[in-house]
Amino acid sequence: MKQSGSCSNCERGIKVNVNRDILCKIHGIVSRDFRCAKYIRKVEKWSAPENRSKCIECEFFIAAGCEPGENQDEAFHDPSVGHCQLFTVRQFNGRQKNACSKFCQKSERNIS
Repeated sequence: MKQSGSCSNCERGIKVNVNRDILCKIHGIVSRDFRCAKYIRKVEKWSAPENRSKCIECEFFIAAGCEPGENQDEAFHDPSVGHCQLFTVRQFNGRQKNACSKFCQKSERNIS
């Protein structure tokens, strides 16, 4: 009987970016087709639509600030409006747009 699953979709396997091999937490580097007795199917972690990350939470989101001399009215300046450092120069609302595949969580910055 043929076994279904392999190290490429095992919970203990991590994809190696250099080649198509898998880094197993138990056996080390193995091929994608290898399967040992300790195979555990990887559970896909799908996020619910309400739990998806937004662009404003990304490290690459740059809030559009007011230029010196511009109207500093709070209604005009919205901190959630900005652009993505990687992809676009067009401004958008970061609270409404879902994050892309290049999402990187903003690090906490403590300024004292």
